[in-house]
Amino acid sequence: MHRKFHDILRNSDQPPLWWHQGIPRFESFDPGLVASSEVALVHTECQDCGTIYIVAVSSQGPLFHSLRDIIAYTNSLEVGDPPFACEALGAKRCSAGYCMSSLEIEILQFWQRRDVRSPWQRETNLEKPLVDCSGDAPREQPVHLRIHQSDKRNQWMGAREKGELFVMKGLLTEFGCERPAEVARMLEIDRRYHLFRNEIEEIRRRPLD
Repeated sequence: MHRKFHDILRNSDQPPLWWHQGIPRFESFDPGLVASSEVALVHTECQDCGTIYIVAVSSQGPLFHSLRDIIAYTNSLEVGDPPFACEALGAKRCSAGYCMSSLEIEILQFWQRRDVRSPWQRETNLEKPLVDCSGDAPREQPVHLRIHQSDKRNQWMGAREKGELFVMKGLLTEFGCERPAEVARMLEIDRRYHLFRNEIEEIRRRPLD
């Protein structure tokens, strides 16, 4: 859940144009205002009341996965909770929608740069409907769902559990993933990170003799 900015919203004569990490922004979007090398401007909605938020998304810690890799695997951006502002923006009812993940509708803009000294480049090929888009807009079924709904599910789960990057890359390629090597590497980093966290928790719980 994000922080509340009701005082800022109440004292502004215009609604926010976009948001970043739950913070309202009132000037036109500029990727340079987000400290990252990849930025997506995304149409999102509160799951509960449907309030629309245009949200800037960048790589998030602790692992800072590439947005491109996340999109290639899930057709989403893991936006997280909507801003804590539904009622302040006029919603008549919102039963804690700000505590649940946002609906991800569409990438409106996607920008990247090689480093902080490089100019921003807009990647229009990544501006597309996302996992929660409805209606007539064409929408890709996420690669991870295609794999899990196939007869290769057990093979995939086994490869992920064992960290078999070559097998994972092959299956991702077979199911049409646009970045199979990068996604396999991302998932292996996730696996090792969770193993590391579990090891830390085990140490914390272990009694000292």
